[in-house]
Amino acid sequence: MEDFDIDEDGSAADELGFLFDSAARRILSDESPEGFVAWFQLAAPQFAPLFMRRLPDDAAFRRGFLTQFARIIWNKTPLPGNRFQPRPIPKSERNQACLCGSGKKYKHCCHALEGLEQGLPEFSMLLHVLETVPVKQFVELPFSHLNLDELAYVANAWMSNGSAREAAKLLEGLFVDCTKLDDRAEPALYCLLDCYERLNNPLKKKRLLQRAMAAPDKALRAAAIQRQCTIHADRGEYDLAWALFQQAQRLAPDDSSLSHLEILILNSQGEHARARERAAFWIARLSKDKTGQYANLIAFLRDATDDPGGSMLNILQENHPALQQCADLMARLPPAACHYRLDMDAQDAGPLEPDPTLRRLHAQWARYARVLGETSPAINWDARLPWLAWLEKNPVAWQSFDVLLDIVQALRDTEPRLTGMETEMVLPLLQRAEALLRLVLKQHRAEGRRLEWGWHENRPALSLLASLAFYHVEHDDLARAVDLLEWCVLTLNPNDNQGLRDPLIHLYLCVNRIDDALDLAARYPDDLPAMQYGGILALYMAGKIEAAARQLKQTARAYPEIARMLLSAAPRRPALNPGYSTLGGKDEAWYYREDNLDVWQQSGGLAWLRQALPKQPARNRK
Repeated sequence: MEDFDIDEDGSAADELGFLFDSAARRILSDESPEGFVAWFQLAAPQFAPLFMRRLPDDAAFRRGFLTQFARIIWNKTPLPGNRFQPRPIPKSERNQACLCGSGKKYKHCCHALEGLEQGLPEFSMLLHVLETVPVKQFVELPFSHLNLDELAYVANAWMSNGSAREAAKLLEGLFVDCTKLDDRAEPALYCLLDCYERLNNPLKKKRLLQRAMAAPDKALRAAAIQRQCTIHADRGEYDLAWALFQQAQRLAPDDSSLSHLEILILNSQGEHARARERAAFWIARLSKDKTGQYANLIAFLRDATDDPGGSMLNILQENHPALQQCADLMARLPPAACHYRLDMDAQDAGPLEPDPTLRRLHAQWARYARVLGETSPAINWDARLPWLAWLEKNPVAWQSFDVLLDIVQALRDTEPRLTGMETEMVLPLLQRAEALLRLVLKQHRAEGRRLEWGWHENRPALSLLASLAFYHVEHDDLARAVDLLEWCVLTLNPNDNQGLRDPLIHLYLCVNRIDDALDLAARYPDDLPAMQYGGILALYMAGKIEAAARQLKQTARAYPEIARMLLSAAPRRPALNPGYSTLGGKDEAWYYREDNLDVWQQSGGLAWLRQALPKQPARNRK
C-alpha cells in the first residue's frame, strides 16, 4: 500500500488540520466510538476534498480507508472523560463483522488496510483537544495521566506559532510540584524555560529552574542544572558553570548532552585545545553506538573543534539557514537615525509617531509578521525568508522600534537554544533600541519628559528598554539594570503600567542605594504588598527602626503572609495558580520570598523581622 503524505500539499494539510479540529470537537461532544466512525465517514469527504482525491476511485476502498483512519484518530484522542487518556477501539478479530459497516467479516473486508497507520505521518490529537480547553482550566489538567512528550510537542507547536503565553500557561501547572516529576518532564521543562525567555519573564524562569534543580528525580535535576550551567557560561561565570557541570555529570554520567555542553563552555573560555581533546573523547565514545542516533551530535562536536569561534552560529544555520543572513545584516546596521515625530506638551512627549517613510515601511513589514496573541508580531524562521531580503532593501526599517521588537522576539524563539545566542544577537538589538530612543528624545528636545505606556505607539520602545534591564539583571550587572529601570519608572512612565517599580526598589536595596529606595517607596504610598515590604526593608536599612516597625505593624496586619513566608525556615509551598497571584495571598508571599529573601538575609532585615514579629513563624508551621 502507498504512503499517504498529508504534508505534500499545503492545502491538503490545511484541510486535514481542520478535519482533526472538527474530529476533536465531535469526539468531545459524544465520547461514543461507533457514532464517531459513522460521523467521520460522512464528514471527511466534505472537510478534506483535496486529500480525498488522492484515494482510488473505489467506494469499498474509501469506506474501509475512512473507517481505519477514524479508528486511528479515535485511538490517538485523549478523552477528558477518561482523565485525558485515549480509550482505544480494539482491533477487529478476523472473523468479526467489519467495523466499516459492510456486513462482511473483517478478514474479507478491511483487513488489508491494517498497515494504514504506518503510511501516515505522526500527528497529535492532544493538540486539537487542548484547543477546546479554556486557558484558565489548564492548571486543572490531570498531568500525571498525560503523555508528557506529546504535551511538550503541543507547547512547542504553540510557541513556534506565536502563542508562547498560552504554551506557558499549559505547562505551568505541570511544574507546580516538581517532586512528582521524572525525566519524562525534561522536554516540557526546556519548552517552558524557552517560553519565559520569549515572554521576557526572567523571574519566572529563575523560579522554575530553582524548583527543577531541587527535584528528587536525578535526570530531571540534571537537566535543570545543565540549563543553569549555560546561563553562568553566558555570563562568563566559568567557575560556577564548571561546578554545576560536575553536579550534572555525577547525577547523569551517561547523558550525551553533556558532550555538547562541555565543548561549548570550553570554546567560550577560549580553551580550544582542551575542547578538541574532549571532543575527540566524546566522538569516540558516542561512535560506539551503532544505531546512528548520535550522528548530529558527533557532527556538532567535529564542527565545534574545526571552527570553535563559529560553531554556535554554524549549528543554528543548519536548522535556520536564514540566521546567517540576519547576522550579516546586523553586522551592517546603519547608524541610529530619528524617523519619529512627537506631539509634546510641557511634561509629556506624547506618542512616538513614525514619519511617512517609516509608516510606509510598517505597512509593508506587516505582511511578514503575524499577530502574536494580544501583543506584537513574531517571525517564523523558515529556510528562505523574504523579509530578510526586504530588510536589506529597506535599511531604514532598522530605525523602527516595532521591527526591532519583532526580530528580538524571533531570535528568542529560535531553536535550539545554544550558549551565546542571547549575548551575540539579542543584546546588540536591545542596545540599539536604547540608543535609538535616546536619540529620538534628544532630537526633539524631549529629554526628561514622559513617554507613557498608555500610548500604544510607545509600547515597543518601552518593552525593549525593560528587556535590556532584565538582561542585565540576569547577567548580574545590577548598576546598569538600575539605571534603565530608573529611566522607565521615574521619567518615562511614572504611572508604571509595566510593573517595574517592585524590581527597582529591591535592586536599590541590593546595591545599597537606601535613600533612593525610600524616595521610590514615598512615590507609591499604600502600594501593592511587595512594594510595601520593600519600603519597610528600606527604612530598616536606613536605620529608621521605629518608622520601619510602625510601617511593619500596619502592613503585616493588612498583608501578613509575606512576613510569615520570609520567617519560615522551610515554608510549605502553597497551591499555585500559574500566571496569577492572589493579593495578600500565600502564593504572592511565596513568589516574594523566592525573589527577595537574599536581600532580607544579607541586610540583617530578616533577623530584625523575626524580633519584630516573634509569633509569625508558628502560624506557618501548621
